[in-house]
Amino acid sequence: AASTAGAVLAGLSGGPEYAANYYTSDVDDRKVLLNSDGDDQTEDKGLSVDVHYNFEGFTLRSISSYREYANHQSDADLDFGPVDLLANARNEIDIDTFSQEFNLSASTGSLDYVLGLFYSDERIDHRYSVDNGSVLPVLAAGIGATGTAGLPNTDTFYELEDEVQAAYGQFNYRLTEDLNVFAGLRYSVEEKSLTRENLINANHEDFGTYLATQMNIWLATGTTGPARDETIKDEELTYTFGLQYFPAEDVQVYGSFTSGFKAGGMSMNSSAGGGGWVLVTDPLADISLPHSAIPGLYQSYIDSSENPLSYEPEYVDAFEIGLKSNYADSRGQLNLAVFYSDYDDIQTNLFNGTQFFTFNAESAKTQGIELENTFLISEYLSSYVAITYLDDASFGSDNNVGLAAGLGGQDLPGAPEWAGVLRLNYERELLDSVNWYADINASYTGDHRIANNIDMEESYTIIGLALGLRSSDGIWDVSMSCRNCADKTYYTAAFHQPFYDTFDPDSTMVAMGDPRTYSLSVSYNYF
Repeated sequence: AASTAGAVLAGLSGGPEYAANYYTSDVDDRKVLLNSDGDDQTEDKGLSVDVHYNFEGFTLRSISSYREYANHQSDADLDFGPVDLLANARNEIDIDTFSQEFNLSASTGSLDYVLGLFYSDERIDHRYSVDNGSVLPVLAAGIGATGTAGLPNTDTFYELEDEVQAAYGQFNYRLTEDLNVFAGLRYSVEEKSLTRENLINANHEDFGTYLATQMNIWLATGTTGPARDETIKDEELTYTFGLQYFPAEDVQVYGSFTSGFKAGGMSMNSSAGGGGWVLVTDPLADISLPHSAIPGLYQSYIDSSENPLSYEPEYVDAFEIGLKSNYADSRGQLNLAVFYSDYDDIQTNLFNGTQFFTFNAESAKTQGIELENTFLISEYLSSYVAITYLDDASFGSDNNVGLAAGLGGQDLPGAPEWAGVLRLNYERELLDSVNWYADINASYTGDHRIANNIDMEESYTIIGLALGLRSSDGIWDVSMSCRNCADKTYYTAAFHQPFYDTFDPDSTMVAMGDPRTYSLSVSYNYF
């Protein structure tokens, strides 16, 4: 029997050739090796209605929205590698969302206020399934596994409902002509209910042992995770308060404190909440569940702390001081902000070998400076500049236990030290009531960590161009544009490659940003 997955894979017909081509291909060529063609269909539609009722002294507003989103994928190559290990992955997700908000705004003397009620209901139906690839029976035979005629094919069904109810108020009071105080309160109640059903089409203990011990994934022999029917509920009062001071007509200085909250949730992956392998001596071992061929190796209880089903709310205390001003006879506007945010139980994610899941790290903080400036250079030419400097954006040193092990002191993903945007826009009349315009923009993202526990950093600049015609009243607009005009290669996500870490422990899969892309856009406003 082979001792490692790498040895088994290397012994397959064509395996070394596939692996060599796979690992030496130039990422700039955007070449991929797939064992199947795959199919991906997305449909997104919705309706929103915003109605204002103006009464004497106050305004009543109703905002209603409904949206349906569906994404169905089939015949996907789940193992992300050249050898056909897992096949025909099917991922079907349907999301229906309804929201309704009512708010009342008014001004009475020195007081301006907004009072509101908010409700939303989101329902997610999700089916995820995967079959064994053509190579798995060969692998199973190679390690002497029994019952290889039908290897495990899994099917998982999820139903998740997320209901949110909230009441809020925002108040601004003019203490003097130059000094305002503002405050806001929001009370939120969020309830999430998850029903999960797992199916597996076979029970092969030897093969399950091989996956668990050689390929570094958790696949229980009798199930990919127990069925669950669970509800969690979070309630929180959040608030903000601050001061605004106007030392001159076109200058505002402000300071604020905000208490923030993000409700907890439940992971929609089949192994969350247990089903992984543990020793019989482990307190989480469940000897009533199917066990491994390795003596003393059993599935865990559903409350396994190593892959929890649910995660807790996230909290943040945020401080900000800033300046907003107009200058040069209002041709320019400058905004400057200094901020500091302290997070508790910050929600983050990792890839556990086969699935992504979310958990709570202990703490994190961000602090930095943001600058925005717009300026009308001439009658026809305007500019926009935005720069962000992050002096610190990292997990706290206490993140070294359990799932957060190794995160202590790491930079937060997607948080570069420097980032910026530069934009120039030129527009002038071409014909009566018709303007032509040209737009050039460049966005810079400095070195940053792409994902947790992956030492991959890069900086890049994306350049965009647009040429168009529009009516001077803004009714219609026609434009041709180019995004990433320099065809820069950059990445938006990364994770360790499943199964192939025996070839290369540092093997990393990436999601690439769009290449050079051209588009034609036509818009018309009916109202």
